[in-house]
Amino acid sequence: MQDEAQLGRHLVQSGKLSEQELAEALARQRSLIMEGRAARLGELLVQGGKVAPEDIQAALASQHKKIGECDNCRARFNVAQWVANRIYRCGRCQTGTLTPVEDREVGVSGSHVMPAIGGAGSGGKPAARRTLGPIAILKELGRGGMGVVYQGYEEKLRRTVAVKVLLTADDEKLKARFLREARVVSRLRHPNIVAVHELGEADGRAYFTMDFIEGGPLNAQFAPERLPVRELVETIGKMARALDYAHRQGLVHRDVKPQNILVSTEGTPYLSDFGLAREVESATRLTMSGAIMGTPSYMSPEQARGAGGEVDGRTDIYSLGAVLYEGLTGRAPFDGKDLISLLEAIAKEEPRPPSQLVPGIPRDVETICLKALEKLPEKRYQTGEEMAGDIDRFLAGEPIHARRAGAVEKGARWIRRRAAVAAGAGAAVVVLVAAILIARAGSGGDPAEAERKLAEAQARVEEERRREKEEFAARVQDLEAQLAAAKTEEDRAKIAAQLQGLTGAAETPPETTGTTAPPKAFEWERRETEFRPLLAADRVGAAQALLHAWEPLTAEDRAKKEEWGAQAAARLADLLSGVRAAARVHEQEGRFAEGVAAWKAVRAWESPAATEESDIEIARLESLALAAAAKDLRRTELPKVRAAVAGALPSQDHAAALAAITGCEASFPALAADAADLRWIVDRHAEFRKVLFAAFEKGVELDLEKYGDRGTTLRGRDDGKIVVRLQKMGAELTIDPWKEIPFDRLVAIVRGAGGDEDAIALFTWFHLPPKGEDPKEAAITAAEVRRNRGVAREMAAKSQEQARLLAFLDAAASADPGGDPPPVVPPVDPPPGERCEGPAHAAGERD
Repeated sequence: MQDEAQLGRHLVQSGKLSEQELAEALARQRSLIMEGRAARLGELLVQGGKVAPEDIQAALASQHKKIGECDNCRARFNVAQWVANRIYRCGRCQTGTLTPVEDREVGVSGSHVMPAIGGAGSGGKPAARRTLGPIAILKELGRGGMGVVYQGYEEKLRRTVAVKVLLTADDEKLKARFLREARVVSRLRHPNIVAVHELGEADGRAYFTMDFIEGGPLNAQFAPERLPVRELVETIGKMARALDYAHRQGLVHRDVKPQNILVSTEGTPYLSDFGLAREVESATRLTMSGAIMGTPSYMSPEQARGAGGEVDGRTDIYSLGAVLYEGLTGRAPFDGKDLISLLEAIAKEEPRPPSQLVPGIPRDVETICLKALEKLPEKRYQTGEEMAGDIDRFLAGEPIHARRAGAVEKGARWIRRRAAVAAGAGAAVVVLVAAILIARAGSGGDPAEAERKLAEAQARVEEERRREKEEFAARVQDLEAQLAAAKTEEDRAKIAAQLQGLTGAAETPPETTGTTAPPKAFEWERRETEFRPLLAADRVGAAQALLHAWEPLTAEDRAKKEEWGAQAAARLADLLSGVRAAARVHEQEGRFAEGVAAWKAVRAWESPAATEESDIEIARLESLALAAAAKDLRRTELPKVRAAVAGALPSQDHAAALAAITGCEASFPALAADAADLRWIVDRHAEFRKVLFAAFEKGVELDLEKYGDRGTTLRGRDDGKIVVRLQKMGAELTIDPWKEIPFDRLVAIVRGAGGDEDAIALFTWFHLPPKGEDPKEAAITAAEVRRNRGVAREMAAKSQEQARLLAFLDAAASADPGGDPPPVVPPVDPPPGERCEGPAHAAGERD
């Protein structure tokens, strides 16, 4: 970086570059380096049109430097103290040697070069490099079970490419499949798919070239911190459309994973390895049974079952959903200690909702993710475009089309996943689940009807529980009797095992068994008496907190906890759905207060997630309400306030202007931002006088033609006049600077004292020259006013505060379109404590 700065200083000193242009280029260079991108100063200056290529060459030559180009990888370098007979080795590929660049094309990749072995005058030849047909192989990028990928360079086209080479040269069947699939993929031309360029064979080995993406795989951006949600879903949306395009061409990727999504240094994602290695490489994605899993799997359930005939485009949708899941949570949807347990989880288990792992994930994003991860292909997004469409709707703040599984479907899933548990738990469990689902599904949305059906169902369940307990007690008594009568140790052990499995109690010798053991009690029966009232009162958050704190020990209790968790989540989703719909209607009809009230009711649910969404929506609706109110007030009330301020400024009555603004703030809070802009206008206008009178205090030389003498200012007075000492006469004289000093001279004094250009522009617009009674003098005055306003508008157009200045000046011009100045009102000193002070206060208020 020091060398770069020296190059820049040389260009500035030679007049080829300004200080500002150098500072901007160095800032741009630092920004690119922070992004991990090569950025040389000379290249940036030439690309930006700041200097010519020959200027860079001349500057480097003056520093005894040259640009050298590698004859292997074509990288370019600044080489210090270039010696004509020395051989320099490339610092990038470390095999090629550098030759000086004499053409007008400037562009370098770095400054890291090494003298070749042999040093100066060795006469050594460039180091030999591998080639594959017309391609120079630079380095290996990675390899799999089927092939190896290299970075290569095509000499004729002078471009860097990725080259995939088949590992084996003697398997003709594999080679034919490799080339056939490469030809199919080579027809794909999509902005987010790595393009295949050429196919070929060299030395009996098949290969094909692809785009070289300088960047890294998507999973490299998942750590140490996760990607922002919007950036992640934008990437997934582009991948969904890339998959949709490929599916319409008849291709299925079958191995979508973060490692196969490459992200360029500019942030563009590309889908790679498009189905070319399924037969061989898919077998290496997982370790053998019993080994620890090294990387997560993105296989779909149909792939996990080995149902190859069911694999289609929806398989890729599932895998893309798994990529989204990992990007949101930092982990894959399923883990397993070995291949068998992982495949079983993929085929049978439901993934945990991402928001349970990482709170705060937007609900719609979670819905999109879980929709893509549906077990049954027909329940997923059917196309990549359908998935991308929902992502577009989320990014635009619109409702998505995907919907979460309802209560009936969740109950059916639970029963399918835990058929053995449901059967072993007895009829009561099945009846309870069915009763709750039927009550909800058959109520037709009527809460009272749903509660009545639920009460009836629960009564039936209570009867089932009573009967089951009686049967349980009878079974325990029977086993205890058998245990007491057992003749052999073998019979005794079998009966004791049955009894222990039923009651959870250890074997009890018959001589100590005096009474029948009571039926085993389940913790869920007690928990239910706490959970149900909370859920019935819509205190969903409290109900969920109760479940979260519960650590069940038995399979029955765990099943209950999961079931109730699903019920609480479904209830919360139903409640939120209703509030969202109502608030949306209120918003569309402009009834923002009603929408805010609907969201405030959410706080009673005691759900942190719902409350967080409520707070966000309340803030948004209140902002919309304020904006709507401000829109009307800007049309009716703001022009009046602006006119009052504009009317006060010509007479420099800043107190009156501030009073009008304060009244606006008190009466119309929605115009707070506009009032702040007007306060800034008044403050800038007053700044002109403040700086002017501060300069008068220090002493300003004036040419007083009226008195035939020159004078030096001494101080300002309360009435806005100044005291001047005449040089020839030596007397002190009080004059009115606004009448007796030309306005251009006043502007020069303010500007020389470091006055703000915005303040000068405002004062110029509102300055009123003395107006004579004669019609000709009045016409001259009006012309001067128009000239001043033209000058002020030009200054405002160049200001960083252009929008504020021009908006106010346009409003002032509308109020006074003819350019005739309003009547002059004698200046009034502002009351103590006002933010914008008059010049007499700034000048020290002394006679």
